[in-house]
Amino acid sequence: MADERPDTRHLQCFVAAAEIGSIRRAAQRLGLAQPTVTGHIHRLEAILGFHVFDRVGRKVVLTEQGTLLLPRAQRALRAIDEVAQGVSDDVEAGVGRLAIGAIPTMSPYLLPPVLATLRSEYPDCELVLFEELTESLIDRLDDHSIEVALLSPPVNHPRIECETLGVEDLLIVASDSDQHDVPDRITLKELRRHSRISLNEMHCLGTQIENFCARKGLQRHTSCHTTQLETVLQLVRLGLGISLVPAMAAQRRSSQGLRYTRLRRDAPQREVGVATKVGRSKSVLADRFAALVELEVRKIAAQSM
Repeated sequence: MADERPDTRHLQCFVAAAEIGSIRRAAQRLGLAQPTVTGHIHRLEAILGFHVFDRVGRKVVLTEQGTLLLPRAQRALRAIDEVAQGVSDDVEAGVGRLAIGAIPTMSPYLLPPVLATLRSEYPDCELVLFEELTESLIDRLDDHSIEVALLSPPVNHPRIECETLGVEDLLIVASDSDQHDVPDRITLKELRRHSRISLNEMHCLGTQIENFCARKGLQRHTSCHTTQLETVLQLVRLGLGISLVPAMAAQRRSSQGLRYTRLRRDAPQREVGVATKVGRSKSVLADRFAALVELEVRKIAAQSM
């Protein structure tokens, strides 16, 4: 065809034969059959419209045109090798963009240390964060707007898979002013005497807490329709009631004025997981992100015991 151009196979066979002076030995170097190498060289000559070798006995000798072609072909192959190697080097160095999603009840507690470590390990990476509710994050994963999402399993979507990285307890949080009324370990019977502030059920955490409270007969007195768990903590700090919150919230410096305790039996828990699109390969950055999240969840679990 008039617009056909030499490809890598043509040039590799030509350069090998030119450097060695033998098609047979060039085939051995490349791990190809000799007729295959001969075929690629013939195709190269047909595309270029001139002979690149004179056959002298068992040897091949470059023609005038072949002599001029050789350094060009060598440069072209080096450039191709540099492209592939450059991509591999950049991947290992974490060069690229990682779009992350996270639910608001995990994002402020897990992401600061995780992203700080990720940036220190891969200083050339670009990090993009979407803090949204679970349903929005699932949609973003499905349309490839984000690569990973930090959320709480289970995820019921045919094209989204979620790996559980750890489990954390849900703690009882009360105001410091209630310290005489809220023991270190509280029973359900004692818990029922207190006003309870609940997170809105638009959060998966809110749904998980309300399901637990419904099973245990715990009534709520104040519903907080907010996307921020910190707002719930502020209301607790003011003495308006107690609440159930994830253990990771107890690690924040903003916990001053708050007191955390546990249920004596059957303490509720939530899972922490990273969700991805089924069939989508994970980047180096995404794999490291998941590993760092898992380490942080383990650290929080150990500190909250």
